[in-house]
Amino acid sequence: MAERSDPSRDTPADDAPDRPSGAVSTDKPVASAAAHDTAPGREPDDTRTGHDRDTDTRTGDTRATGTRTAARSQRRESRARDVRRRVVRAIATIVSVLTTFAVLVLAAHIVFVAFEANPGNDLVAQIGEWAYDLCGIFRDMFQPSDPKIEVAVNYGLAALAYLIVGRAVVGVLRRLA
Repeated sequence: MAERSDPSRDTPADDAPDRPSGAVSTDKPVASAAAHDTAPGREPDDTRTGHDRDTDTRTGDTRATGTRTAARSQRRESRARDVRRRVVRAIATIVSVLTTFAVLVLAAHIVFVAFEANPGNDLVAQIGEWAYDLCGIFRDMFQPSDPKIEVAVNYGLAALAYLIVGRAVVGVLRRLA
């Protein structure tokens, strides 16, 4: 009698003689339905987040690639914001220090003139030069007969202007930060 082939076997009999009948051939990898939906090395879409998941071949760690990219972008934006804040705060601090210095120089000059400090003293002379330069347009605004009152009023107005304008600029800069 002629030997009949077993219909459950896909391969010829001499291909795998020790395989039991009905066993699935291991020559071809079995592909799942999910493997057709993704690229090699990637897992199917994560239905909860809507992001593809990527497997790190070195560690086998699986993370959502869309989430990783978004997190990286957020960190970059956060760092840029922090740098901008620090720069603006530094500028505000510099403006504050400079305007405070100007107010102190003008106030010191007013005190030196009011109490008739020695104009030959190097410190008094230097403060007087700086105050003269800082006073600018306020120097001859009022011209009372007493020179002490003239210095107090004109240099005092200059100090007040530096204080108000300086604090306003610092406030605006700090709000921008």
